Amino acid sequence: MSRAQPITRITFAGALAVVGAVGCSQIIIPAPSARRVSLADFAGPPMSESSSPQTSDPGEADQASAQTLGNVPSTSLADQGAADLENGSGTSGESSADPDTFSRLEPRTVFALMQPGDRVIVDSLVGEVNGRPIFADEFLALIEDRLLQEAKQTKGIQRVQAFESIIRPTLQLVVKNELILADAEFALSEDEQRGLFAFMRSLKERVIREKGRGTRYEAEQKLRGEEGAGDIEEYLGRQRDFILIDQLRRQRIAPRIVISQRDIEHEYQRRYQEFNPLPEVTLAKITLSTESQADLIDQVSQRLTSGEAFAAIAEDLGLPNGGVWDRFDMGSGGITDIEVADTVKARLEGLGEGQTTEPFVQGDSTYWLHVQKVERRPARSLFEPSVQRQLAEQLHQRRNNEEWDRYVRSLFAEGIYDELEDMADRLLEIALQRYAR
Repeated sequence: MSRAQPITRITFAGALAVVGAVGCSQIIIPAPSARRVSLADFAGPPMSESSSPQTSDPGEADQASAQTLGNVPSTSLADQGAADLENGSGTSGESSADPDTFSRLEPRTVFALMQPGDRVIVDSLVGEVNGRPIFADEFLALIEDRLLQEAKQTKGIQRVQAFESIIRPTLQLVVKNELILADAEFALSEDEQRGLFAFMRSLKERVIREKGRGTRYEAEQKLRGEEGAGDIEEYLGRQRDFILIDQLRRQRIAPRIVISQRDIEHEYQRRYQEFNPLPEVTLAKITLSTESQADLIDQVSQRLTSGEAFAAIAEDLGLPNGGVWDRFDMGSGGITDIEVADTVKARLEGLGEGQTTEPFVQGDSTYWLHVQKVERRPARSLFEPSVQRQLAEQLHQRRNNEEWDRYVRSLFAEGIYDELEDMADRLLEIALQRYAR
């Protein structure tokens, strides 16, 4: 068996179910290819002789439709290969397109096709990835519900931006998956190809036996409920994609990830405070108006002098959580080495847990500060096995993600982003025409 590059077979639904992107280095954007029909072909009485004539010649049909449209610029959406089958009623509940919605698409013209005889594009080839065509209708079906929801909730430029935020990331994900899976298939040796084929055949038999009690129909019914798969072939296709990506990760990514003891030590020092946390102090506070609450101030002072709990007094005054003010990390200087004003630090000097300041006046208020709790959190040494394992695992995960991102970027050749932008622009125009009525 020769090692020819395999044809990518993942469906759009399968492409969104896997994490990745397949292996050719460029996307070819062919000239727009579309099927054109007239609304008169679907509804309404036969067109009169004065209407645009029906003809089997594509060129004559285009000319006739252009006459029907009137003074539509040559850069119209139909002439750019956009795809839409006009049903006459719209999907967003609007009787006509919002002109502001299409303002960002100048000089292109996106127009409402509402009259019999108007030319309508029922589908459009917007690009190819690794030899696989991307049709607008198939792509938009993946995100139709989200687009319809945005069409109901937005108008004008906000609608365009909302559609873009859905279409562009989805397109990039589809393309990325196609590239990764193609690369993964091409990397398989002949023995690995035979092994994968045998495994998938065995998996299919097991799924039918275990989920369908021996019948394909019952197995597919259960897969629809459990996995959301349309049929058993779609489910098996997803499993095959996961296997391919896992194999690619082990062959291409795993060998590049090496975690040394020095790496672990550097990571520990970088996160030293995380493993050696500073002590934390919890302060509570009572504040009363010096002028209008003089009697209450005397009562609080007497209760504190008699040894009554600060939290009980604070709650009697209606302060939640025992009057807790905030929690502060303490530096090496102790209780006064916290992030508060110097006047507050001076009042805390010499206090320990459970102690309260004398009342002091600041501005129009009288204050009491109380050291509710001092918590000295345990440190974790670099030489603890659990710390070593934690750091090693986290470093490995980070390096794995970095290498994977680097690999994915390598699949996108220079200039491919421009081609993706062209594809996204075409899909955006078609989506606006189809859903933004």
